[in-house]
Amino acid sequence: MLRKGITIKILTDDIDEYLMSQIAQINGTNKDNPMQFGYSNKLGQFNEFIMLSDNKYVLQIKYDQQNEIVASFSNEEHNVLIQEILFEKYWNEVKSLAFINNN
Repeated sequence: MLRKGITIKILTDDIDEYLMSQIAQINGTNKDNPMQFGYSNKLGQFNEFIMLSDNKYVLQIKYDQQNEIVASFSNEEHNVLIQEILFEKYWNEVKSLAFINNN
């Protein structure tokens, strides 16, 4: 996907050394469009996974009240837009916190 110019951003609650090493390895072979990774333990524990694809599809996996895994897939424009807005909000918060901590 990176070779096709698709931007990939991964945001997690906490640092994952294994995932970071895998991303670094992938980015080493693809310098034109690197995969981006952000994390912060300041955002809280979400216990969910959301994947957006081409701003057209969203896959969400999370735990319900009975602690069972529930997955949902949508191509409804408003669902995709809401998830994209939330992701960008958290992404920008992580980047802002990293900038503040480095200065």
